[in-house]
Amino acid sequence: MSLSNLGCNWSAYERRLDSHVILKKKSEEKLTELFRSLLHSKVQIVHPEDSGEYHFIAGLLKDLIHLKPGRELIRRLMRTDKELFVQHQNLRRSSCYNSADNTVTIKDAGHSYCGFVNGEIRYQRGTSVVTLAHELIHALHDLENPGKTHAGWLADPDLQNPEEQHTITGLVPNYLEGRLDLDPLCENLFYKT
Repeated sequence: MSLSNLGCNWSAYERRLDSHVILKKKSEEKLTELFRSLLHSKVQIVHPEDSGEYHFIAGLLKDLIHLKPGRELIRRLMRTDKELFVQHQNLRRSSCYNSADNTVTIKDAGHSYCGFVNGEIRYQRGTSVVTLAHELIHALHDLENPGKTHAGWLADPDLQNPEEQHTITGLVPNYLEGRLDLDPLCENLFYKT
């Protein structure tokens, strides 16, 4: 299925995502400062600091902070001023966000995702950093707009539901104008960095 079939313009989608990609490198000092702020915020790693699980999650968060969209995501999560717990667990079948207890669970492996490549929907393999970004974006949607449900058009039924579509592609139904709008903070943005 093509974005053009949905009334979307592929090149406009690409340009919007490109405008949010890292343009200049932040100093290591500023990145370290943001990471420290994160560790002292209500976003918490649930494992003891001396554990391998803690270092796995902390490493992913550091990698995320090195990306411009990752910094935006972390800052927005901290601005919600709501508790969010991040944990590493390989017993789960897949990584997930649980809104009942505000917990993001990440496995070692990346995940398969549905994204747009040259205007066509394709399935690709994600990294653990992108998996973490994906689940944190779900958490951000929930923490910024508690109880909001996403209903609407799907670009492809394999996207499962409109929340997955919003998280992966950034496409959000605009019912007033009968089109799909783009929320630039989406999983696909992390593949462009």
